[in-house]
Amino acid sequence: MQAKYQVSVLDLQYDRFINKIKDVPVVFVWAIGENLTCEKALQDPETFACKYKNTTCYSTSNTYGYRCDCLSGYEGNLYLINGCQDVNECEDHNDNQCASICINNLQSLCCACQIYKCHNV
Repeated sequence: MQAKYQVSVLDLQYDRFINKIKDVPVVFVWAIGENLTCEKALQDPETFACKYKNTTCYSTSNTYGYRCDCLSGYEGNLYLINGCQDVNECEDHNDNQCASICINNLQSLCCACQIYKCHNV
């Protein structure tokens, strides 16, 4: 998993910050539709934002509307077709606790101890 960088207000005061973030992936989080829940938003499929594969919708607890997110085990830009892609947990040393062979499955990983025998972690 890639390291993440959290922007602070101080970063915005310096021009050299732009040079620091050229290769940093950016994630924006926002709510959609004031006072709009997932249930209400689903009534209009044309404008519903969480409509792509491997995404989920959740209503916020405030008046800012609803939010979309990639399903657990996926990451990416959920507002694009095929934007939420499977995370390869085998590549993440925090998730990968396999003693030998690690096999990446959708939303999980599998440790292979013997041929054709796996146990999910």
